[in-house]
Amino acid sequence: MVKNIDVVRSDICPTLVRAYARLSVYTEDTALQDRGRSAVRVGEKCGGKGFTPDEAWAGALGEAVERYSAAVPPPEVHTARLGDLKGDVLDPSTLVLYAAHQYARPDFPYRPYDPLAQYPWVRGEWLDGTGDVWLPADFVHYAAPGRTALAQVTTNGLAAGCGWEDAACRATLELVERDAFLRMWLSRTAPTRLDLTTADSSATDQVARLVRDLEAHGLALRFYLLPSAGDVPVVLCLGLGDGRVWPAVTVATAAALDPRSAVEKAALEQAYTALYLRDVLGSGHRLPTRDTEVTTFLDHALRYAGAGTRHRLSFIVDSKKTARLSHLPIPAAGSRDSLRELVLSLDTPIAIADVTAGDVAATGARVVRALAPGLQPLYCGTGLERLANPRLFREADSVHTMPHPMC
Repeated sequence: MVKNIDVVRSDICPTLVRAYARLSVYTEDTALQDRGRSAVRVGEKCGGKGFTPDEAWAGALGEAVERYSAAVPPPEVHTARLGDLKGDVLDPSTLVLYAAHQYARPDFPYRPYDPLAQYPWVRGEWLDGTGDVWLPADFVHYAAPGRTALAQVTTNGLAAGCGWEDAACRATLELVERDAFLRMWLSRTAPTRLDLTTADSSATDQVARLVRDLEAHGLALRFYLLPSAGDVPVVLCLGLGDGRVWPAVTVATAAALDPRSAVEKAALEQAYTALYLRDVLGSGHRLPTRDTEVTTFLDHALRYAGAGTRHRLSFIVDSKKTARLSHLPIPAAGSRDSLRELVLSLDTPIAIADVTAGDVAATGARVVRALAPGLQPLYCGTGLERLANPRLFREADSVHTMPHPMC
């Protein structure tokens, strides 16, 4: 499935190790993508990062397994009206779709959900153990068969793991992470800046080395704690550069039951993303200068890369709220990123679909997609933010649709 893996180190940040896995496609039909049957592209690169080569390798392989499995069409799809399904069903209208004014646009690419229409469904299960549930296939696989999708499908809530429980925990944490950042972004709610100076652990020692590496070359890092579902620690790491060699602003987020782990993951993601965007800037790549030019995830990040764009994130940069990492509660020993502890902490139901491709399943790895009613999903492209979220409007006086900066 993977043709090769390259390990990359940088003199700018020697603490970080990056790895890139290049996907193969096991088919003689090289036009598979063009016919809409699969989202796997020949030679697609998948990245991983860590403090060690093993961590970077594992991350790159995990992303390759995710992309491959979610692009393989599901073996069993049931087409029916919601009301005709037997058993529990996750109503697509609860998965944060689009507002009426978005559907009214003549060029809008998605259709409103119609409860009387037939849709493709796949089987899943509730994470709390209450049983099986029908899930809308449009939200599970990259290319749901048979009809136009109800919404944009990204990697949101997609994760690989060493087994089902590991993958389900990773996928759920990603849903919580993306929800926390996007609700903050759309509502312009100031986050809480984290002071790491008094924290004492091996993880924060590694983060301190990474921060020193980057700051020595002109990129300043700041850490923030975001409000989140179930109060799961979600950390935003902000990179502040000069807008010429380094992007003016780069964002990275991570969630974990242990806030120190969330800091570590966010720092790694920041270094990985910032180094990549530094290379893009150095290549002379054109930066979007208007929000309407943002159509890809790279555009989202580059919209805030140029000099003079930092003011657009002033509600984050200028936040006056502070907290010490050392004062945040630490989970009990053995519960770090435990699925049981995560389920108990959340205030929203989570549904899981196993999307593991057959050849991947033979290795013991698992790939799952997590779906959660009411959690704000990641989107790509100006005008494609998912605004049909009553919870969002209860929390904010107004919603701001300036493109997010997540890459």
